[in-house]
Amino acid sequence: MSFGAFYIRLFHLFFMISLLIFANTVQKINVGIDGFHCQSCRYETEIYWYKKAMKFRTERNFWLALFNVILWYLVARIHQLKGTVIRMKDTIRELESESKKVKVEVSLPKSDTLKKEE
Repeated sequence: MSFGAFYIRLFHLFFMISLLIFANTVQKINVGIDGFHCQSCRYETEIYWYKKAMKFRTERNFWLALFNVILWYLVARIHQLKGTVIRMKDTIRELESESKKVKVEVSLPKSDTLKKEE
């Protein structure tokens, strides 16, 4: 995908979006319980349970976002390792084809016993 002079891979787009979501959940956790306000709550117990539910929801979202970021990192790492393996296989094929083209004759110096036998 390209935007003018910028070229963005779909993977990078997804990874950046998951990082933004993760940063948003971290910010909400830092705000804490005081950041949640219930407009429809009339009683103190409703406010208490609403804040508690929102705290648990924020924590759940934090762990889900962290898991998502880790999975995208693993996808990137596996893709990088796969590319390395493919490059190494290509290098091995090139070296094998070069080794078939080049004949190397190796002559070892004759030992004293072989010289005496001749």
